Amino acid sequence: MTAWNTRALKMSLHSFSQTAIFAAICRAAHQMFDEDPKILHDPIAVKFIDDAARTALSKEDPALMANVTPAARTHFCLRSRIAEDCLERAVSTNISFLGLDWTRLHIANPIGREP
Repeated sequence: MTAWNTRALKMSLHSFSQTAIFAAICRAAHQMFDEDPKILHDPIAVKFIDDAARTALSKEDPALMANVTPAARTHFCLRSRIAEDCLERAVSTNISFLGLDWTRLHIANPIGREP
C-alpha cells in the first residue's frame, strides 16, 4: 500500500489533515500578528480554527509559535493567495470547478470585492 493510501485510510469524513489544520492556524496567525498590508485578507480565519488553537495563539504559546513562524505564515498565506487569485480569474471567465467549497471562499474572500 502506498503512503498516500495509508494516509487516506487514517483520515475520515470527520477529521482534517494535519496540513489543513496547520494552514488554518497559519492563516489565523497572519491575521493576528502580521502587519498591514496583509498577504491575504481573511476575516473568518481566527473564527475558523478551534478554541484550543485560538487560545494558544492569543497567549502566544511558545510551543505553537515555534512552528507558526513568520516564514510558515508567509508560505501558507502566499499559497492560499495564489490559489484564490487563480480561482477568482477562473470564475470571472465562467470556468466551473467540482468539489470547491464556495461558501468558505465567498465568506473569506468575496470574489470581486476588495478587502
